[in-house]
Amino acid sequence: MLVNGRDALAARELLADAAESTLDVQYYIWQYDASGCAVFNALRRAADRGVRVRLLLDDNNSSVQLDILLAELDSHPNISVRLFNPFAHR
Repeated sequence: MLVNGRDALAARELLADAAESTLDVQYYIWQYDASGCAVFNALRRAADRGVRVRLLLDDNNSSVQLDILLAELDSHPNISVRLFNPFAHR
């Protein structure tokens, strides 16, 4: 059991770094902050190694600041970004 956010973030990074074929990641809230960038970097490292990454985010709680970051992720040939409840302005 993970008892705090720091351990949970470290576990996510370690799991992404250990992935060999596929990562399916789902978030309700993903912020453009230190932890969000750490997860972004872990997913990108995995994709660069050839891991297929599928990211599902709830657009209801995704900030507009993430648009560029998500577009960059989605442009990677091994990463697919999908938004649940997408807003029309996207």
